Amino acid sequence: MPFAALIRLFALALLPVAALAFAACDDDGDGDPGSPQVTVTPDTAQTPDEGGAEDGGGAEGVQLADPDLQVEAIEGVDMPTQIAFIGPDDMLVTEKDGDVVRVTDGQAQEEPVLSLATNYADERGVLGIATHPGFEQNNYVYIYWTWTGEGDVPDGLTGEASEDIELVPENGNRVDRFVWDGERLTFDQNIIELPSRVTDLTLDRRRGNHNGGVIKFGDDGKLYAVIGDQNVRGELTNVQDGETVTESGLVAVVLRLNDDGSVPEDNPFVGEGDPLDKVYVYGVRNSFGFDFHPDTGDLWLEVNGQAAHDVIGRYPAGSNVGWIQILGPVERFDEYKAIELPTERQFDSPSFPPSMLAASADEALARLFELPGSQFVEPEITWKYAVAPAGMHFIEGDALGAEYAGDLLVGDVNTGTIWRFDVAPDGSSLQLSGPLADGVIDNTSEDLTAEGQDNVFGSGFFVGTDIKQSPDGALYITSLAQNAIYRITAGGGGESDGAPTRQQ
Repeated sequence: MPFAALIRLFALALLPVAALAFAACDDDGDGDPGSPQVTVTPDTAQTPDEGGAEDGGGAEGVQLADPDLQVEAIEGVDMPTQIAFIGPDDMLVTEKDGDVVRVTDGQAQEEPVLSLATNYADERGVLGIATHPGFEQNNYVYIYWTWTGEGDVPDGLTGEASEDIELVPENGNRVDRFVWDGERLTFDQNIIELPSRVTDLTLDRRRGNHNGGVIKFGDDGKLYAVIGDQNVRGELTNVQDGETVTESGLVAVVLRLNDDGSVPEDNPFVGEGDPLDKVYVYGVRNSFGFDFHPDTGDLWLEVNGQAAHDVIGRYPAGSNVGWIQILGPVERFDEYKAIELPTERQFDSPSFPPSMLAASADEALARLFELPGSQFVEPEITWKYAVAPAGMHFIEGDALGAEYAGDLLVGDVNTGTIWRFDVAPDGSSLQLSGPLADGVIDNTSEDLTAEGQDNVFGSGFFVGTDIKQSPDGALYITSLAQNAIYRITAGGGGESDGAPTRQQ
């Protein structure tokens, strides 16, 4: 696809290829609802139709900053969103428009192992997959997806997919557990149902956005899932006099559940009763990525802003990210507000436009909705203008080279970049230096990778929705718009004994 055509797809938020526009059409770089930023500067990336890779390449249109790494493309998948390894060189791949396919030895099987009756309009679809920590014993596979609501459970869960924006129940986002029998996935039980609202927005069209969708098991054996704000303006989005959680449902949160969907007794808000007892973090506009530090087990989460202040941070139990009152560093609040004020998007909801933002950071903090024991947590890194961060992964082991061990990789929607950040040895923070020492990538609306050039791992991925390592330590990155999965390995002959242990 010509690069200019890809930009038009993102700008118009057309389906299916750029529909995830994932966050791109929600994360305008310049506040213009007609032209979100999908900029890739010549010195940071090849465009998708420029041909073969140079040093550090190997798959058409993709470039890696390190010439000692090699990349190859696995094709035959359609709009891949997430992957889960079920063995060496063996993975299940979710496709946004309804199927789960198996990829073995780099080859995608023709017949899906599961076809879900999915509503994949806009940002809906089959969005997340994770295997149970005891997968080798129980064969459990968990999937986050959006149901059309046609028929009864369980038979009605499988079948024809649809992009009819209206064809979805009130709680159409679901996490379901399936059993893998070696050839197919079969339904076992529902874990949780979540809102999937159809909302009239200021773009003068109906949307099915801010569904989040990533699910993973933490080192504690608990299932974590993220859902965006569904354009709700209520308590969990820090509008104190807005909709209560009983009115809006669980939105703008990271959930923490037992493997059967029950509530862990040590969740931060257990004392608040159902459904707040399921909440681990709140104040999340939308997110397409989180991961757990392999040594500390801490949750690291990326959160998409609208036009400004995408963030990544370490968020302990009970954290409030701050949306809608504040995103990013407290000292940059005036900047956050100044970028958002001119947008025609109106925060996707006329009930709380940017003009209603607080007059100061202190006032914004005072407006936050407080649950007992909650705390506002500032991020580790912020992009001044939104790039719409997506997949996240901490590199384990030294299969790519010792210099990568422990680093954090983050994909994005708007530029096709994979970002790389050094992490402190104790896992407590990012190690930022030079222009990023202040914790902000001061990019511009014209060049979204400005000031971040030294942190570019690779480019041309369009759109890196998931980043994971296989049991042998190779890195896999899904590309929604390229209909591909990229496998990255060390190109040299150096030996490694540092394969990762996590295989979700």
